[in-house]
Amino acid sequence: MNLESSQMDEVFAAQRGAFRRHPYPSLSQRKANLRSLAALVSQNRDAIATAIDEDFGGRAKDETMTLEVMQVLQLISHILTRLRRWMRPSRKSAGLLYMPAKARLHYQPVGVVGIVSPWNYPLDLALSPLACALAAGNCVMLKPSEHTPRTSELFRQLLSERFGEEHVSVITGDVKVGVQFSKLPFDHLMFTGSTPVGRIVMAS
Repeated sequence: MNLESSQMDEVFAAQRGAFRRHPYPSLSQRKANLRSLAALVSQNRDAIATAIDEDFGGRAKDETMTLEVMQVLQLISHILTRLRRWMRPSRKSAGLLYMPAKARLHYQPVGVVGIVSPWNYPLDLALSPLACALAAGNCVMLKPSEHTPRTSELFRQLLSERFGEEHVSVITGDVKVGVQFSKLPFDHLMFTGSTPVGRIVMAS
């Protein structure tokens, strides 16, 4: 969605509220989200390749399939086979001073994660971070590049069919929208892009 700043604030507030109501999604919930994302990519691979081809003014379908579609699907498969172990608390030393105490490290979601992705690999560099954020149990707001408008709009449509806005939301728009997006008080912000764009994000 192409939103004004106040509307983005509303989406962010809805996601933060949703996370506070369910701050620790179960393993089965996280796996269901990942499988849904994988199905989205697999079932719409041709439409994704077409959108990227149009945005690029010509890009081989084989390149998209090999370097983007398969990359995302393999990452999700990798996460699915290891997620139970990753979620399991790990033992840590409490130190000699506190013997015989025992310590454990519990891995918890951070909350609402923002993702700013670039144009050059618009599928992989948007949905791979999304998969990782969902695996970790977070809510996600994604801002794909304005230089791939067809692909970004397709992501918005497809993800809205699979996830509620309070869980995953795609924000489309120009540089001004991106700057406003990066000003939101995310619990974690993932950014992939050029140094000049990174300066804009960090400065905001």
